[in-house]
Amino acid sequence: MQTETPVELHSINGHNIFVKRDDLFLADCQPECPSLAKLRGAFPMLRRLKGAGVKTVGVFDTRISKAGQGIAFLCRELRMECLVGFPLLKNREMSESHKIAMELGARMFPMKAGRTAVVYHQFVRKVKENGAYMLPLGLVCKDTVLAVAQETDKTLRQLEKDGVKIATVVVCTGSGTIATGLHLGADAEVIGVSCGMSTVKQVERMKVLAFPELLNWNFLTLVESEYDYYDALDTRGCPFPTSPYYDMKAWIWLLDNLEKLKQPILFWNIGV
Repeated sequence: MQTETPVELHSINGHNIFVKRDDLFLADCQPECPSLAKLRGAFPMLRRLKGAGVKTVGVFDTRISKAGQGIAFLCRELRMECLVGFPLLKNREMSESHKIAMELGARMFPMKAGRTAVVYHQFVRKVKENGAYMLPLGLVCKDTVLAVAQETDKTLRQLEKDGVKIATVVVCTGSGTIATGLHLGADAEVIGVSCGMSTVKQVERMKVLAFPELLNWNFLTLVESEYDYYDALDTRGCPFPTSPYYDMKAWIWLLDNLEKLKQPILFWNIGV
């Protein structure tokens, strides 16, 4: 599986912006596997669970997440069973991502749409009834934090060898998992731009995810989004493929604040 992802250079309004194309993680497995860098820690997590005797796992999706498809793909590779729960609006079909997850062999559990926390806990009960292991909401796990931290360190070291010392890293934040890994792996300021979720809750998750003694909050900034989580932005003006629900919100914030940021800048494109 392809785990190396490139860094591209884009010139925007006279400024050079480096873009980490981490959406190309496992690109050789696409389109069955989604372009989702958050899967960096999922494979070792699933291998560890399988080694501990777990045969079936449950994963919950929002209406726009593709974690279910990603876990379904990895479970097929590991010969594990996957249960995917997701809210489904009335008179709507499953998303393309959920259809692919089903084709990959996952058992699908469409749930009546409602507040995410409520629907998630309803699905957790179904997972337990099936004797399965429930993966954390949003794939929030330390395996991903550590994998991203390692990739961040390697990426910034290579850029420095090429004569570029990154001063600012910008990333979209949802659960805060990727941002935590970036912060632990980067010797630069990390700015997380929310995709529409509460930054207060993101900080709480990050404290749980990371090794608290390693977090230096003086070099981490979380920015509230002006958009709602389910707002889909127009990505046609972006010079690289990106998510209308996630990364594009951070990319627009970066462009709006480009003159204020310390440079050189690295934008971490997560994908999906």
